[in-house]
Amino acid sequence: RDADTYTVQLTVLDQFGTPATLEKAITVITPVGNLAPMAIIATGPRAAGVGSTLTFDGRLSFDPNGDEMTFLWTFTLDGVIVDTMTDSVVTKLFDVAGTYTVVLEVKDDSGLAGVTDPEIVIITAGGLIFEPPPSDPLPGGSSGEPVDSALQRPAGRICGFGMILSLFGSLAGLWSMGIARRRVRG
Repeated sequence: RDADTYTVQLTVLDQFGTPATLEKAITVITPVGNLAPMAIIATGPRAAGVGSTLTFDGRLSFDPNGDEMTFLWTFTLDGVIVDTMTDSVVTKLFDVAGTYTVVLEVKDDSGLAGVTDPEIVIITAGGLIFEPPPSDPLPGGSSGEPVDSALQRPAGRICGFGMILSLFGSLAGLWSMGIARRRVRG
């Protein structure tokens, strides 16, 4: 196994300009052997009206070994599969109201698979809420669709919620150290 070690440094300033710094060494190990691909739906949960055509984008999916991947989209309504599609980007007409789940499975050449959690698409008999298309994270593509902003999540989130909480916890700890230092000094 190959391993690379990186040093990450975080510096924060309190309201008085006093810095606090935290350094952490991170070792990245390149595993030996084939790894399963990671399936990612970049478009996220949405809502639209009956008769809407929505696009689903799986181009952020990747294989850590660089293998070619196949894509399988599964659209389910009330526990029944209503459609499947096989491209990295697919477009679907929703002509029946209801709450759909959308799952993307990607497979590499050796059959290892990565599967997304189900994304929710709510199709209503009422009107649509339109937002301007978001900037596309991929060159040459378009991910702007009718969406309900209360349901939309940022495209292509790779960073986990736990990592975000950890970062905020580290910042809070550094801030607290700065306050304690000022109290000790005087």
